[in-house]
Amino acid sequence: MERESISAKALDKLLAEAALRTPLCEQCTLGEVLAIPVDERMGCNWKLSRIQGSHCVECLEALQDIIDDFRARFRLETPPDAPTAMTPSWATR
Repeated sequence: MERESISAKALDKLLAEAALRTPLCEQCTLGEVLAIPVDERMGCNWKLSRIQGSHCVECLEALQDIIDDFRARFRLETPPDAPTAMTPSWATR
C-alpha cells in the first residue's frame, strides 16, 4: 500500500486529536513530528519527537496502535529546509 502524503502540521493535528480522545493523555503534550531517513523495516519517514507530562509512558502505550497505523498510512512531506531528527537543536532556533 502506498502511503498518503501529509504535511507535518496536518499530522501533528491528527496525533493531537487522537491524544485528546485518550483519557491517559489528558496531562500530556505531544511534540511535533520529525522527518527521519526512511525506516527500512517500516518504510516510514517520520517519528514523534517527544511526549511530556504526567503518565507519558501510559499515554504513549495507549496511542501506540494509532501511531503505528499513521506510520503505515502517511508519508511526511519534507521541504528541503525542514528540520529532521538529524538536525541539531541549535540549528532550529
